[in-house]
Amino acid sequence: MNSNEIDKVTINGYRDNIEMRFQQKVSKLRRTVMEEEQEGEYDYYDRAGPAEEAKDKEGTNVDTDYTDLPFDRRRIGCTLSYYSTLIDKQSKLRMLADPTSTYVQNGVATINRKIDRKIITAIKANAYAGKNGETTISYSTDQDIAVDYVESGSATNSNLTIPKLRRAGELINDKDQLEDGEKVYILAGVNQKSALLRNEETTSSDYNTVKALVKGEINEFMGFEFIWFGGNPQGYKAFLPKTSNIRDCYYYSESALKLAFQENSMFVDVTRLPTKHYSTQVYVSVDCGATRMWEEKVGTIKCDETK
Repeated sequence: MNSNEIDKVTINGYRDNIEMRFQQKVSKLRRTVMEEEQEGEYDYYDRAGPAEEAKDKEGTNVDTDYTDLPFDRRRIGCTLSYYSTLIDKQSKLRMLADPTSTYVQNGVATINRKIDRKIITAIKANAYAGKNGETTISYSTDQDIAVDYVESGSATNSNLTIPKLRRAGELINDKDQLEDGEKVYILAGVNQKSALLRNEETTSSDYNTVKALVKGEINEFMGFEFIWFGGNPQGYKAFLPKTSNIRDCYYYSESALKLAFQENSMFVDVTRLPTKHYSTQVYVSVDCGATRMWEEKVGTIKCDETK
């Protein structure tokens, strides 16, 4: 087998491996939202709101009184995001067929973080409604929980607390829009995880469950599934915004957000570049976008990280 054939086999192996890694080692958040496939740069997704109360028939042979179903749509725009690197030494090219290769791992991790970032950005970004997406829908703060929220007594700043979790549960269930069995997720950081154990409001009945949550033995508590972001540069410090000492943590239900991928959105290419002395370019991209579908199903929990 000549060198060109070896390169071809290696390159094809890389494509297969990174596609496999992309499918199996998905982002933290992709599974928590609705997912669609779209062909154009923009597409529109319909929403049907709850109808009015059912009508009673009054009389015999009376006309049917029809009820209009509230109906609108949300627009998603896909944008291309990519990861690319150059490999100078020919010997390193042989590593590309190894799915545990640094090049494979970095390519997949970078793209998956970008997907997560698009989902998180959609929580509070403007959504676009109407026939052509001409109506701007701003994020509503009605579901937010203040940093100084308490159930009783004087308001005082706190980190993530049991009362804040209870309040989030009340708010997201208040309008009775969750489907039966629909999951609700909380996105928080390691700082908030530790704060749950330190908090004075954690009762003895809560303590063992919270301890198991912090240790990673369980990931569900009080009706929420927790998704923790670590303290590394790609963790909560990057994804969960902070103003002064106040960190924004988020909660939302499965139907609150929608993620759309362009058809055949993940593109993988490994190319020898003559203009770079035949160094090998590794290129991975994804074409996707996300939007908030329901304002009532998302919220922010403000957490003071000094507490």
